[in-house]
Amino acid sequence: GEQVRDYIHASDAAEAFATAAFQAGPGAVLNVGSGVPIRIRDLADRIIAAMGLSGVEKRFTGSSWAGDIDAWYADIGRMQALGWSPRVSLEEGLRRTVAWLQAHPKEAR
Repeated sequence: GEQVRDYIHASDAAEAFATAAFQAGPGAVLNVGSGVPIRIRDLADRIIAAMGLSGVEKRFTGSSWAGDIDAWYADIGRMQALGWSPRVSLEEGLRRTVAWLQAHPKEAR
């Protein structure tokens, strides 16, 4: 649970790809992400809180797969230079996801 990753809401990713397609030149190398690192352990805590759960036991194996890296998050500076920045925070994205799951229980199965 100590690995660090970068999560972005789907709506922000779609907007980033559209921005890159229309504003970046051919062959441009751009990173898309939130630019905000978060430990897997902390993400689990936020998901549990967003879902209103209590007493959930988290277990991390401590193992990974060959080639996995400890920390990955995006440097979004080039995207920001094109005028794009993510608008949906992790907490807001989790809130939206939980609301959708509650409104669509059959589709969520």
